[in-house]
Amino acid sequence: ESPRVQKAWDITLQNLARLTRYCQDNQLPVVLVVFPYTFQFSHPDRPAVPQQILQSFAEEAEVPLLDLLPAMEEYCASHDCTPPDLFLDANHLTPRGGQAVAEMIVTFCDHSLPPGSLPGDGGAPTARPVE
Repeated sequence: ESPRVQKAWDITLQNLARLTRYCQDNQLPVVLVVFPYTFQFSHPDRPAVPQQILQSFAEEAEVPLLDLLPAMEEYCASHDCTPPDLFLDANHLTPRGGQAVAEMIVTFCDHSLPPGSLPGDGGAPTARPVE
């Protein structure tokens, strides 16, 4: 809630608004993907303020949002791993984390964007193993 942080959020949200407006005005598909920091996994009462701010923005801008915090928690629960297996440090992914997140994004786009909205997809689903 510091003035410095609030100013940074104001700038970020202004930039996101310009970017999404540009995409929407030009019929370009746009989704917002929110990457977590590792500390957010270790606290049940974790600060999810960035996710909440971006969720509000996405709803107002009518932009699909993928919050990777719950998605990565679900992945770890179903793939016998922990968040440190997916991160090199506080916010950079390991190869396994990159693979998992890439698959999450592809699946999310398949379910959130109209068929044929991605350039060159010809309406075919994008979900496929990432090599």
